[in-house]
Amino acid sequence: MRNDVLMPVCDRSIEQAVSVLREGGLVIGPSRSNYNIMCDPRNERSIERVFQVKKRTKFGPLTLSISSLSGLDTFIHMPENLDKEVLSQVWPSELTLIFRKKYPFPERLTCGAPTVGLTWQGESAMQRLTEAYGHPLAVTSANLSGSGSGLVSLGKALSDLGDQVDLILQEPAEEGAKPAGTEIEGNTIVDLSFNPPVLVRLGIVPLDRIRSRFPGLIEDPAVYPQMLQERRELTEYQKEASHE
Repeated sequence: MRNDVLMPVCDRSIEQAVSVLREGGLVIGPSRSNYNIMCDPRNERSIERVFQVKKRTKFGPLTLSISSLSGLDTFIHMPENLDKEVLSQVWPSELTLIFRKKYPFPERLTCGAPTVGLTWQGESAMQRLTEAYGHPLAVTSANLSGSGSGLVSLGKALSDLGDQVDLILQEPAEEGAKPAGTEIEGNTIVDLSFNPPVLVRLGIVPLDRIRSRFPGLIEDPAVYPQMLQERRELTEYQKEASHE
């Protein structure tokens, strides 16, 4: 890995990262729990490059990192049964929420799905960079696809993708560790595009924190793949019917 792409998180490196992203480049940096690879979600070439450097060939949409709730309606359809105030009660945190997408992102970002996941972790380089960029960023874990489901450390990010990106932001005092005392890996994920919403994965944020926020939440992640399959089949049927 070239040493000139590794910089400690500071005002100067954040400014440089913004320039890299605006030029269509890729940046690796830490959230509160994980090292992620980031790009502009409106840039189809940058998105494709993320898939290439991760060697991701299976279904794996990128997530949007947001820095506030401002302008959220530009990017997603807010569920009618969801009070927007709930979002300020569950975010910032290690929680990813999936919504029906509204913004015309490149199809590759969502792998053709009608939904997009959003995360707002706060208090991290990823948060600072998203704020400085002035637009949500596309993010995913900074490791090779299929090389493990654990949270990605700086060392893992460097060994897997260090030669493939344009800039790497490093926390000065640590190498991107999960929160103290946490044994569960990754973000908790809830899909709000279904009614009732469904738990996709239980991660760092416990069920007790979100159960009361999303009434009727289906808490068994095992049912989620079947729900997605039924949605895909219905969508295909509707497409075929519209052409008859």
